[in-house]
Amino acid sequence: MTPGSSPRSRCTSAAASEPRAAGAGAVGRGRYAEGMSAASWWPHLDADTQHWLKHHHNEALTEEVLDAVIAAGGEPEGEFTPGVGQEEPDRYDLSQEDWHWIRDNG
Repeated sequence: MTPGSSPRSRCTSAAASEPRAAGAGAVGRGRYAEGMSAASWWPHLDADTQHWLKHHHNEALTEEVLDAVIAAGGEPEGEFTPGVGQEEPDRYDLSQEDWHWIRDNG
């Protein structure tokens, strides 16, 4: 991610600028549903990403994991903290509710 960008700005497909239709089918590759909980995107993650999330509880997401979560259905709830140069990279943390859901259901 570039300084000052957010996970949302990472999506560059044309679909990101298209309006979303109502209903469950509205979320797809390149589209976002704001504030989606882990229960919504977890079933669509690949096994490696699920494994990483199960074994890195309460850690900041790597770029690869964040990309996988976004591709699985939307922007997860959590907190984005922009980094300062290379010493402090951008950081995206899941919400405590998502971490609890993963621990209990993942």
